Amino acid sequence: MHFSVIVFGNDIDQALAPFQATNMGPIAEEWMEKIDLTEEVREAFHARQLCFQLSDGRLVDWRQAHHCDPTTGRMVLVHGAIAVEMTADEARTHHLGFATLDDAADSLGAQREADKFFIEDNFNSQWDWWVIGGRYGSALRLLPGRRGYTETPLEFRPEYSKIFNRRPSAPWQPKPGYCDQTRKMDVDWMGMRAEAGAKAGARWDRVQIWTKGEQWSPWAGISAKFIGDLAREHYASQPAIKAISEGQQTLPPEQRTFLIDDALLGTREDYVSAAELSAGVPHAVVINHEWLSCDMSDQEIGADWNKRFHEILDQVPDEFLITMIDCHV
Repeated sequence: MHFSVIVFGNDIDQALAPFQATNMGPIAEEWMEKIDLTEEVREAFHARQLCFQLSDGRLVDWRQAHHCDPTTGRMVLVHGAIAVEMTADEARTHHLGFATLDDAADSLGAQREADKFFIEDNFNSQWDWWVIGGRYGSALRLLPGRRGYTETPLEFRPEYSKIFNRRPSAPWQPKPGYCDQTRKMDVDWMGMRAEAGAKAGARWDRVQIWTKGEQWSPWAGISAKFIGDLAREHYASQPAIKAISEGQQTLPPEQRTFLIDDALLGTREDYVSAAELSAGVPHAVVINHEWLSCDMSDQEIGADWNKRFHEILDQVPDEFLITMIDCHV
């Protein structure tokens, strides 16, 4: 998942370092935390085991008792197999479960130290890789006459072409009047609001034309009644949603979206106002060694986070460097 982050300050690497995930290489020891998992390891070692008995009487683990159904692509129980629950000691007599405490520790990623087991991790991790700009490139609008820095996108860099043997169809040029990094005082915040509001108004008008004003049931209500594919089918089958999906196909590729904003069910005024307030607001900020963010479970950046971001922004000195980062987790 990608999300946008604004870093306040000059040293981007140093600012983001405390929040690195462990799957992307070594992390400075000062950011790592050791947690005693000895009790959890012992619980896993002694836990009852769910095993499976095949039609020939053999007892096996979950992996051996399932296969991929070619029609659905899902893992299903092999014909004739049944689930059997037994104690950990019983399972071990059939070479199932964990043979030793160290095996149980391995399943939890823990390491033995004498008679205890520990795991080390960065429990403040927020990203596994990041780039300046990226999917959020040229997001900062510059005031007239001001200057900023724009990072060359990955797909236009020479090393990318060498690795993937793919050359860009045309040379890359930065978007005039926009950048990825500049001083706070050089960003046209009011212009970004006006631009976001104008785009939102045009989007709302376009959807009204496509749907002819017909309403639809929002995703939140449908997903509360149905699950998985069934919920998606119910949502997509609504006439208004079909009309929006078909209408999007008439747009240039860069304007299409797979997500339909249920906020379009509200008034034009509310929709435009919400877009204006969220203009330039990232999902998170890094300032003074802190990572502050909105609730990433929400698809949209909420009003509370918009307000908090602007409160943070108001406290930042005008000459502070701000950088838009594309973070991946």
